[in-house]
Amino acid sequence: MNDLAGRIVALERELAGLYREADRALRQAIAASTKGRAFSATELFRHRLADRELEAALAAARITSARQLGKRCRRLGLVHVGDDRDGAIWLCESPADTHLRP
Repeated sequence: MNDLAGRIVALERELAGLYREADRALRQAIAASTKGRAFSATELFRHRLADRELEAALAAARITSARQLGKRCRRLGLVHVGDDRDGAIWLCESPADTHLRP
């Protein structure tokens, strides 16, 4: 049983690393796509259709809805600058991943 527990721990660490890498790529894609402009998750999710890098980053992060994107924006440490009819308005100040939250 000890060997199995060790394998599970190793797989969990590997998976966590994959999630961190997907989050870094997503943050970079958001920064490149928004160029310092504020956005709602709904607006950005719609914009993915015109931005292949963003679309790929969303797919890699397994984000399939604006709601999921909004929750990920919070986890990525993006700045919540307000709200409108589409929900929270976010700002990605930097593509750096120094604000990633567990």
